[in-house]
Amino acid sequence: MVIKTEPNDLNKQCGKGNVLYQSKGITYCEEESVFLNKFNVDGIARVPFDEFITIPQYKLAHKAATIPANKKEFLRFNMGVNNSIIGGKYLVMPIMRSGSDSTKTGYVSPLLSIDEAMVYKVNNITNHISYNDLPKMVSSGKLNFQSCVSGIFDIASLQHSIVDQRYAISRPDLTRAQRVSAGVAITSLSLINFIAI
Repeated sequence: MVIKTEPNDLNKQCGKGNVLYQSKGITYCEEESVFLNKFNVDGIARVPFDEFITIPQYKLAHKAATIPANKKEFLRFNMGVNNSIIGGKYLVMPIMRSGSDSTKTGYVSPLLSIDEAMVYKVNNITNHISYNDLPKMVSSGKLNFQSCVSGIFDIASLQHSIVDQRYAISRPDLTRAQRVSAGVAITSLSLINFIAI
């Protein structure tokens, strides 16, 4: 299981272009390109800890030895745009402490954990979807909340997660209206494997 521990002083020195992460309780700061090469992935998807432990595949892995092929899809949501590469491999990691990018406080790197991180392949990305367009996607079957984290189960909970929680912390310079108008990006991923350290 992922355990929350306090970061050491590296968080003050780990700026943009680096990855601040824990492995078995030890905190590391590593250049992002070195980190990605080490794990043979194209990028990182950062998920708040409380959401990470409710990712369907994470929950299934703690109940069963294998995960059926039809249970490997994970829908990830971001504000506005997700710049991932379709077909790329991404390391999904829990955020143990939120970061922020603010004109007042500068950049603070989020603290991530490699323990029990998962590797997913990106199948599809749809950017800049207005919250007003989401009901049509749900009614047509293009958006199904079964493959999401537990806290996102309908349009209202999705908007609350993106607008009022996650990006209110990480992008404090934006007003609530700006976060709403940015819309949402929906990324469909499929599990490849778990990281074993």
